[in-house]
Order: sequence, then C-alpha cells, then structure tokens
Amino acid sequence: MKPILEIKNLKVGFDQRVLIHVSKNFEAGKIVALIGRNGTGKSSLIRTIAGLQKELEGTISIQGNTLLGLQPIDLAKLISVVFTQRPAVNGIDVITLLEMGTYPHQKESSSFQEKINKIIGELQLEHLLSKSIENLSDGEFQKVMIGRALVQETPVILLDEPTAFLDYVAKEEVMSLLREIAHNSNKLVLFSSHDLTLVEKYADEKWILDSIS
Repeated sequence: MKPILEIKNLKVGFDQRVLIHVSKNFEAGKIVALIGRNGTGKSSLIRTIAGLQKELEGTISIQGNTLLGLQPIDLAKLISVVFTQRPAVNGIDVITLLEMGTYPHQKESSSFQEKINKIIGELQLEHLLSKSIENLSDGEFQKVMIGRALVQETPVILLDEPTAFLDYVAKEEVMSLLREIAHNSNKLVLFSSHDLTLVEKYADEKWILDSIS
C-alpha cells in the first residue's frame, strides 16, 4: 500500500541549526503519536510538515503531491492543523469558526452546509454554535477545532499537544474521537504528546524523537 505521507531526508531547524534529520512513511487510517523529550523539535516538525516553517532540506509528500511550492489553498486541501493555543482573535462564534474550514473549497463552499451539519451532529456541538470561542472550555475548544479540521476535508490532520490543558475526562474524549476519525475516515492523524498513558492506549504507532538521526 502506498503511504499517504512520505518524508524523505527531511532536516528541520532554524538558521541552519538542524534539530531533526529523518525519513519516515505513514499509511492512511492510523493515529500516530509523536513523542520525545522537551527540545527534541516535536512542534517544529509539525509546523514544518504543515508548511508553516520552511524545511532546511528534504521533501514532504502527501498522496504523491510534494508540498514544497504549493499555493496555500492547495496545501490546505491536504493538511489541516490543530494547535493547543487559542487564536488571538476574539468575538468569533463557533459556527463561523467551523465554516472557516471550507476555505480550500471556496468554489464549492455552497455545498458544504450539509457536511458541516453532519460534523456538528457527530461531535455534538449543537449547543455551542452561537457561543464565542473565548467562552468555551478547553475541552469544548479542542472539539470545535477538530470539527473545523474535519470540515476542511484533508487526508492528513496534525495536532500539537491536543490534550495539554484538558482534564482527564476531556482527554479521553478527545483521544477517542481522534482514533475514531483516523480509523473510520481513513485519515492519517498525527499528534504530539507527553502523556505516555494516552499514547499507549490510543495510538496505532509511535514516532519517537530523541536525537538527530
């Protein structure tokens, strides 16, 4: 089976200082945990795969499409990203944030309302739609951001420490949801985490970063 995500001779870092040098392939339909000590470059690696930080060397391909040089709207059709930090902008309600996920599909966005409604139902977000995002709990916010990523309809979803600020119940709920998304929607879900208990329980594979290799 051809991998959905192919990473070849990738060097990640800043100002020619290499933090990570790696080649790795991943198949669709799996949830993969990126683990390692602080400072090993997990967040930098996620940002580089997402196209938010320029690679120092190497190539990243999704479904055979090399990401280097892609226009933002084309990149947004392949990768969606969920960060732990909330956006600096307030006053956006949940339904507006979800609808932002249609950005890469602008020409067909009018047909997305049924899909958005389906995702709202699956994630049980109905009671949150009119709430402003700054009034959401951490668990609610993470579920909404995952919903936006699903609206974006990408084959790969990246998450940087998605359970960092959640209580135990919310952590279990979010991780169970991510595993279900990977398995049932045949997506690759790649998330970073320090919580080895959750990793062991929910991840299909572990990607361990411990040093430049």
